[in-house]
Amino acid sequence: MTERRGPTFSPRVIGPGEVAFEASGITHWWRNEGTTPAKALVLDIVPLGTP
Repeated sequence: MTERRGPTFSPRVIGPGEVAFEASGITHWWRNEGTTPAKALVLDIVPLGTP
């Protein structure tokens, strides 16, 4: 999977078993640019009481 963030971030390739962390408020997106199917487990951890 390739991660992209905003206009100034260089694309980052994440391989099997690797993890990535994004802080709140970061605009980013992922794309599978390879030919092998990929799955991503995405978790959002927010403080209690956050809408």
